[in-house]
Amino acid sequence: MANTREERIAARAVRTKARKDKEKNILGRIGKFFSGSKENPGTGRNKARASAVVTTTKTSRAEERKAALATKKKKESAAGAARKKKMDAARAKQKAAGADRKKKMDAARAKQKAAGAARKKKIAVASATTASATAAGKSKSSARVTGKNTHKKPSASSKTANYTNTNRRAQKSSKETGGVRTNAGNYPVYAKKSAAATSFRTAFANARKSGYKTFTWEGKKYNTKTK
Repeated sequence: MANTREERIAARAVRTKARKDKEKNILGRIGKFFSGSKENPGTGRNKARASAVVTTTKTSRAEERKAALATKKKKESAAGAARKKKMDAARAKQKAAGADRKKKMDAARAKQKAAGAARKKKIAVASATTASATAAGKSKSSARVTGKNTHKKPSASSKTANYTNTNRRAQKSSKETGGVRTNAGNYPVYAKKSAAATSFRTAFANARKSGYKTFTWEGKKYNTKTK
């Protein structure tokens, strides 16, 4: 491989030398033609003209190189301008896409903000309604007493209080374990842990605590004496 490469280099050197010799020979012949010689005395010309030919040849080559460089620079400049234009278009496209995304995000935020404000308003209205209902319930249940299903009804006389068991099903299902017969009628006795007994004990405790001497429960009149 090395021999082949060396042979190629040697062949290239021979060709280069032959080209240079040929150019030198041509230039020499041109110079002789214009300057004259002993062999051709009638063909002599001004030596300045021969020099002008050589100078013109050199100048033309320099101008060709200069023109080639100018063309190359022009092409590179045009290619650079095209790349810049393409990059500017890409940047403009990205900027437009970013602006569109920002617009969409702003719209989504505004929508969320509006939804949040609507929820807040709804919660405020619900809170106001609940507060109003609570206040109404408190004023309405001012007659309520502590105890399961026991309710105090307003009476015409302030000397007594009327109580009832609001859970009618529990009241009816409460088991009677006995009864007390008096001139006012029969007073049933309920099992200790029944709903009716619990309601009665609550009514009795509330009437006593409120200072009533008598009270009614389930339509029957009782007093608040403990003994």
